[in-house]
Amino acid sequence: IPTQAWTCFKVLSSEADMCIAHMPGDVSGDGVAAAGDILDLIDDLNGIRTPPLAMWQCDVDRSGVCQAADILGVIDLLNGSGAFDTWLNQALANDCPTAPF
Repeated sequence: IPTQAWTCFKVLSSEADMCIAHMPGDVSGDGVAAAGDILDLIDDLNGIRTPPLAMWQCDVDRSGVCQAADILGVIDLLNGSGAFDTWLNQALANDCPTAPF
């Protein structure tokens, strides 16, 4: 999924439409990359976040495991380090598009 974009598909057997979004640093999956995402990741790693984060949310560096290094990855993304622009307090540009796609 391209950064800060929606990818949509249709499930033919059920006629259901599905849209998936991606934004670096958006650990909570609320469509906004913000400092609170760091806290969500810390709480999850300490076992106190309810509900726990899914692997795709907490494994920021895609190493296959949720670990402390992922916190640094979110901090770097929010500060604009690496290959991404600054994501602090950025939201997905558009709402999920409506069908037909």
